[in-house]
Amino acid sequence: MHFFNHIMNDLDLFSNSPSLNLTNHQHEPPIYSSTPLVVIEKPPCVSTSSSFFLPLTENTQNNEQLVKLNEDLCLLGLFDFIPKTINIDQTVTVCRQLVKNYNKLSHDKHILHEKLKKYESEQIKFEKREDTSKHDIDCLQIKKERLSDDIQQYITKINQLTQLIQTKDKEIRRLNQIFNQQNALAKHQYRTLEKQMDKLKERILIFEKNRSTPSTIDYSSPLLLNESIPSSSSSSSEILLKKICHDYDQKHRLLMIENDQLRQCVIDIYRQLERLLLIHRKPTEKFIENNNNEESFETQLMHLPCDAVNEIVQRYFLKIYDKLDQYMLHEKPLQQFSTFPSENKDIKQKTSLHDHFLPS
Repeated sequence: MHFFNHIMNDLDLFSNSPSLNLTNHQHEPPIYSSTPLVVIEKPPCVSTSSSFFLPLTENTQNNEQLVKLNEDLCLLGLFDFIPKTINIDQTVTVCRQLVKNYNKLSHDKHILHEKLKKYESEQIKFEKREDTSKHDIDCLQIKKERLSDDIQQYITKINQLTQLIQTKDKEIRRLNQIFNQQNALAKHQYRTLEKQMDKLKERILIFEKNRSTPSTIDYSSPLLLNESIPSSSSSSSEILLKKICHDYDQKHRLLMIENDQLRQCVIDIYRQLERLLLIHRKPTEKFIENNNNEESFETQLMHLPCDAVNEIVQRYFLKIYDKLDQYMLHEKPLQQFSTFPSENKDIKQKTSLHDHFLPS
């Protein structure tokens, strides 16, 4: 580039020389500036003989500059070889072509410079977009990690809730079983109470039929026939209903007390019979074996309804009757019966305890 600037300076000196008068002695900008060079066309009728009228030293100096310019143009490739004779017209033509090429290069340089600026601005925008994209990617990555943590927490909560639901489900099943048992027991008690109510109604009807007086209820303070009855029939019916319910409650309480007493009496009899069996059984003989899963006789007798109690009492007492019958009759020698007087032989026949303890 320094060499080219040197050539352009030489060209500027050559174009401003007074002998050629190419630029009419006007001041031109340096050749290395971005300002396009303006070369005047070949002036018409320019005589080259004017150099003969110049002083010898100036003509010699111009010739040396032309030779040097031709050498530089040859180095630039505009001449194939350095001409031996100085041809000013040819040199000027080549210089004009050089100026045109320079102007074209300067214009292209300007265009390329504008494009470079445009590309640099686009690159800056692209870098900004890239930074923005990186920032967005970082934000999305952070959000992804946070969402992953949230998902793990939700999965943990779901597992905990699943375990809780399973536990509650087991508890619900257990409560349903208890409810079904209680419901069945309540239905059984309800049917029992209905039967008792039907029996009481039948007894009331029988009692009403057998009464000599038209009154069906014996009041604690009986009403006389001539006594004034309230005009409102609803109030008298309500009083009668309350009286019936009160009497029924009292009788029901008495029956419950009697029932408990009877059950306790049956339990006492059962214990005495068991004690009797323990006394008379052999040492090597096993006692009556009860089922391990079955509740005791006392518990069943005190807590089960009457229908079930009858079956249990019959079953347990039949076992005891069989054992007593075996101990007291079948295992004793026949000689015991021969000791009785002859007049009692007809009545001393073999009998079983089942004949004395038949279930009613």
